[in-house]
Amino acid sequence: FVPKQLEYVEFYVNYMPPQPTDPDVRKPPEEIEEDMKKNEEALDSLIFITLTWPKHVIFLELPFVCVWDDKENWWSTRCVHDLKHNEEKGTLSFRSQVFGIFGLATVRYANLPYQAWEVKPEA
Repeated sequence: FVPKQLEYVEFYVNYMPPQPTDPDVRKPPEEIEEDMKKNEEALDSLIFITLTWPKHVIFLELPFVCVWDDKENWWSTRCVHDLKHNEEKGTLSFRSQVFGIFGLATVRYANLPYQAWEVKPEA
């Protein structure tokens, strides 16, 4: 049986990223290791995706991953976690709380050549 069209499957994993630790608070190594293990277990419940781009593709700035939110009608990075780039292999891996349409994005103004321009009237 081959379906005639894609079928939407509802999928969502509730995941709360760990809060940043206070640099003034000292924790014993056992507690740090336990926190890391809990975080890894929580990350393992998310969808793991790896992308490989062609050798001729060059990024001036590494892209970030976003997912299309149908309810809000915009691209969001809210459900994308653990983004890792490997420039030598040309791979990008990330974890997601949802299935959906994913895209790569960069900051639009970062590559404009107008950063050091100045307009002054001649006296």
